[in-house]
Amino acid sequence: MIVQTHLTQHNPGAMPSRIVGRLCQTLIGSSSAFHRMEPRGRERHRRAAHLGERTGVSESNALQQRRSQRAFTLIELLVVIAIIAILIGLLFPAFKAVQNQARQTQAKNDLTQIVNAVNAFYTDYGKYPIATDDGTISNNSGLMYTLRADSTNANGNPNVNNATNPRVIVFINPPYVKNDTAGNRRSGVSTTDGQYYDPWGTPYRIAIDGDYNNDINPNPYTANTGAGPSPLMIGVIAWSLGKDQTQGTNFSASDDVISWQ
Repeated sequence: MIVQTHLTQHNPGAMPSRIVGRLCQTLIGSSSAFHRMEPRGRERHRRAAHLGERTGVSESNALQQRRSQRAFTLIELLVVIAIIAILIGLLFPAFKAVQNQARQTQAKNDLTQIVNAVNAFYTDYGKYPIATDDGTISNNSGLMYTLRADSTNANGNPNVNNATNPRVIVFINPPYVKNDTAGNRRSGVSTTDGQYYDPWGTPYRIAIDGDYNNDINPNPYTANTGAGPSPLMIGVIAWSLGKDQTQGTNFSASDDVISWQ
């Protein structure tokens, strides 16, 4: 009403600046209010997105920190490798000693079986197989062919056509070697040469009272050095040359394995 009166009294084409200013302020204020009220939803989305970005960055940084904390440095890795190498160096001799002890135990069992087989042959046939004196049997193939009742015509087998074991009695049945090539025959009988090998790759030695005088003379080892007197008052003996594959004379100073101890 004030505007209309003022316009009627004065020039209708001219509007006072004070009123225009108020109108502009009113319109601008209304527009600003409208402008502030209109994008509230979008503003919340923008703030949420910004907050999400900051959260994502924080989580990424935390993940990278955790990964960096879990990772090994080069120095730590070298230290671990060095410790492992030291442990292997300390444990390897102990492992070799245990392995050699296991082989000695196996050799002792094999020797016992050989002696028992020869004595069983004597029980069945009333005589010893093959032997005619107390001498050492270094090539045991003929004895093994006989005790195994194997009549294969090879390697000078005395049991061809079951000549030395006519009843075909199996007195011993050792396993075959896994690798039947020269230098690799261990812990079994070779089908190539017929011999029975110890765990270190040497054929077992045997001596039998082939002259039936109730002793084996001489003792393969020096008397009273840990392997008994000489002669030995026993019908059958067998032994292994051990890890060094060498016949010792002083038994206590050797690594040989014998059946009569």
